[in-house]
Amino acid sequence: MGDISIKISGKSLFMDMNVNISIWDISLIIAVSAMGAILAFLKKPEHKALIWNFPVPFTLACLALGKPINETHVLGLVLLTVYTFAVYCLHVFYRMNIVLSIVISVILYCVLAGIVKQCPQNNYLFWSLCFLLAVFAAMLLALIPDKPEPESRTQLPVLIKLPMLVGIATFMVVLKTSFEGAITTFPMVGVIAGYEARKCLWTVCRQVPVMILSLLSMIITCRIMAPCCGEKIALLIAWGVFLTELPLLLRVKKQLTVKRTMNNVQ
Repeated sequence: MGDISIKISGKSLFMDMNVNISIWDISLIIAVSAMGAILAFLKKPEHKALIWNFPVPFTLACLALGKPINETHVLGLVLLTVYTFAVYCLHVFYRMNIVLSIVISVILYCVLAGIVKQCPQNNYLFWSLCFLLAVFAAMLLALIPDKPEPESRTQLPVLIKLPMLVGIATFMVVLKTSFEGAITTFPMVGVIAGYEARKCLWTVCRQVPVMILSLLSMIITCRIMAPCCGEKIALLIAWGVFLTELPLLLRVKKQLTVKRTMNNVQ
């Protein structure tokens, strides 16, 4: 299936763009919509967080972007962390409407992504960022306390949610070249996840360090393997790493939860 060339003329907020919509872009839109629909039917907070963690949008966005893994992919994980905690803080601490909280957080992500795009690219910086982010995520995993939260499922019909998801994913596909690697971690599913999990946002925040570590492993795997076996094979290997690492991270998270609970009881 060939690419469909779309020319957007005139000045926009970002730049003049010549967008090629590929099979991967279409797959990304479909996958984001499907994941959003799945989230709409889940009640348990931990199930919502787990589905949100799966790197299907990341994988398809990497293929759609068609550029090597670089520093912007790593910094995109930082932006995703900022987005997630921003939604929580605005909605819980400042009592802001959940939709407005998500909109403000998305705008913040986009502004920061425009800045991140200017990041210089060199091998030393890439590995330094990976190390620092891994340490940060490990600290988050060890230190973020647990909070019991209620099960919930919104009453907003899926037929209303799906067009929203398709619109968000399509918009990001059009702007993919404007954000470089940060587009691969843009919270396309996170937007609907934030709405669906508005009564259990802390559980989603608790999943952030697991997401960082699992996605960071995929990024590192792709960085190492892509030059010798190509981007698609590298992503396939990265999925193997992800599926191996995720159960271990979830086990560590559970053990830390049990340990903190026992300490609180004592």
